[in-house]
Amino acid sequence: DIVLIKGDGGIGYLEMSPYDRISVTAACDKIPPPLIEQLTAGGRVIAPIVEGRIQELVLLEKSDKRVKQKVICRVLYVSLRGRYGMGEKPLRRVSPFCF
Repeated sequence: DIVLIKGDGGIGYLEMSPYDRISVTAACDKIPPPLIEQLTAGGRVIAPIVEGRIQELVLLEKSDKRVKQKVICRVLYVSLRGRYGMGEKPLRRVSPFCF
């Protein structure tokens, strides 16, 4: 089943947790803590992480006692917005067809 929820993806969706897998589709400076908290033991998060001017796709795996991360590859995603975002910049209209 697919459930669509509108909201700040950085805080996850506690009401339906825990999750086995979470995919973050916007770059952030670290995986938001609420997403890690909402994982099951053995759960995974995949997310693009920004460090300086580089973005890397990171796989985080959570066990009962620890969390480990590994870099998969370099990527380029749009920045996460909201509470765990990369800084709020006002949106600007780049085309008459946008918005």
